[in-house]
Amino acid sequence: MTHEAKSKVFEKEITELKAKNSNLSDEVSTLKDEIASNNSPSVASLSSNESGYSSNDSVSNTSQSYYQNCTAAKAAGAAPVYSDDPGYGPHLDRDGDGVGCE
Repeated sequence: MTHEAKSKVFEKEITELKAKNSNLSDEVSTLKDEIASNNSPSVASLSSNESGYSSNDSVSNTSQSYYQNCTAAKAAGAAPVYSDDPGYGPHLDRDGDGVGCE
């Protein structure tokens, strides 16, 4: 196999590995979002612990102040999400600088 042919094979392999790496990074991000979602208090426990609020109030407040992922935050027009914003969560802040979905 010539040097040029080997080079093309390696370039193709590099491209495939980069795509696979990107897909795996996306999968990791999705799994982190799911873990964060599973670790957050449920709406039912929030409404039972908060006196003076109906369960409907708790549901609407929770849905407005929590974004499962950056796609949801962007769809709500909330991105970027800053650490002092109600919808901020560490699962949205990959680099840990206090700004999510940047």
